[in-house]
Amino acid sequence: MFLAYTLSVPGIEIKICGLDIRRENKVKALSEFDIAQKYLRVCVKSARNCNICFKCIRTLLEIDMIGKLEEYRDVFDIEFYLKHRVDIYFSKMVMDSKNDFLNPIYKYFSKKEPILVTKAKIRTFLPRVIRKIKRLVNK
Repeated sequence: MFLAYTLSVPGIEIKICGLDIRRENKVKALSEFDIAQKYLRVCVKSARNCNICFKCIRTLLEIDMIGKLEEYRDVFDIEFYLKHRVDIYFSKMVMDSKNDFLNPIYKYFSKKEPILVTKAKIRTFLPRVIRKIKRLVNK
């Protein structure tokens, strides 16, 4: 916000909008544009969306949350997402559920699909428990 004020010059004023709009509502609004469904790029690793970086994961979960996965087949590998929905995407959501961006998504899916979220929790925490048990046994 301060940067926008600094960049403003006489005759040109930069304004920041949407700070008061929840991210879920921004994603819903964006999803209505056909151009976004064909050209959306969010990836931090690749020129095309990689499906597995933190931004691709978050965006796919958000698109899933609003029920628009099919519309984004041109920009994401939706088959990969659906195949790995629990073991990659939901597990990442569970691990980072305290993250401000993933917390609302986690809350949504915890209510909508509690069984899948529970499976993701088990997949996330089970390896840690096994490693801890192995360390205790080896002492």
